[in-house]
Amino acid sequence: MVASPTSRPSPNGRASIRITELEHRPLVMFRRGYDVREATLRACRAAGFEPDLAVEGGEMDAVLRFVEAGLGLAVVPSMVLRNRPGLRGTPLARPRLLRTVALARRKDVEPSHSAEAFRRHLNEYLLAMSPEDLGPDLEVLISAADAGDPDHDRRWAGEGGGTGADAGPTD
Repeated sequence: MVASPTSRPSPNGRASIRITELEHRPLVMFRRGYDVREATLRACRAAGFEPDLAVEGGEMDAVLRFVEAGLGLAVVPSMVLRNRPGLRGTPLARPRLLRTVALARRKDVEPSHSAEAFRRHLNEYLLAMSPEDLGPDLEVLISAADAGDPDHDRRWAGEGGGTGADAGPTD
């Protein structure tokens, strides 16, 4: 998703934006080591250009505030634009930028009560979400055991994302 300030015109006036359309636009970029930064840089370079970095922000909130101030555009996960009335999100045209966020634990160590409570809460929250709740850049996969169906993982994507279907039998 490309974030831009609502106080200015839309980046291109269309429903989506191609990564190549960011070539001559100032970008607000995350600090080095931030996964969204690396994905954005790879996409720009694959499209044949080096992005124009207007300013770097240390964390998500700083980047969003710089965009709101009109310092540039930023590539961000769609979910961070909720409840940000000063920002608009324009979906990136395909190919989408994807990243994986996983919750893992060691098999040989039982999780603490708080870790188990967090896992349960997160799964309940994700299972309650519909494709309309997810941004176009978010896909969810929940293991069969956590989805409550011993035979099928659950996988669905935001509007314009994936299939929205069960992932099928687990191995």
